[in-house]
Amino acid sequence: MGPVPQGDRQARAHPDRYKEHGDNLTKYGYWYDKHDLSEPWCGRFVSWVFAKAHHPLPRIQDAHGYQYCPDGVSYAKSHHMWHSGVTGAHEGDVIFYDWNGDGVSDHTGIVTRNNGDGSVNTIEGNSGPGSTEVVTHRRSGGTIMGYLRV
Repeated sequence: MGPVPQGDRQARAHPDRYKEHGDNLTKYGYWYDKHDLSEPWCGRFVSWVFAKAHHPLPRIQDAHGYQYCPDGVSYAKSHHMWHSGVTGAHEGDVIFYDWNGDGVSDHTGIVTRNNGDGSVNTIEGNSGPGSTEVVTHRRSGGTIMGYLRV
C-alpha cells in the first residue's frame, strides 16, 4: 500500500488516553465485538486506531482487522507483508511481540518512531499483566518478532 500519509500517521499515534478497570472491558472491545467484551484488547486497540484514522486494516480475521496476535502474524506472512526485527520499521507499522520465546505472538502495538539503534517507540493497549491503559513504550531486543506493513 506504500507509505502512510502524514495525517494518518499522526491520527494513529495520538489516540485519546484510555484506561480500563482490570476486567478487559474497553471501548475498543465494544467497537470490535460488542458481544464478546472481555478478551485481551491489544489487537482490538490496533484495529480501532487504524479504523479511526480512516485507514482500516485488511480483513485479517474479520472486517475490523484482528484481535488474536498470531492471526496477525500469519496474515502478514501469507500476504508477503511481514518483516522480521525492527530495522526497517517506521511510523504506522504494526509490531508483534513474543514475550516468552515460544515463537507465538503474545502482544501487538503500533510503531510511532524507529530510533535507529535497534529500538522503536510504540503505542500499545493492554501491554501486559496488570496493564489497563493505552501507553507508549520504547522497545528493543529479542521479544520483538517483527512487523506488518500495511
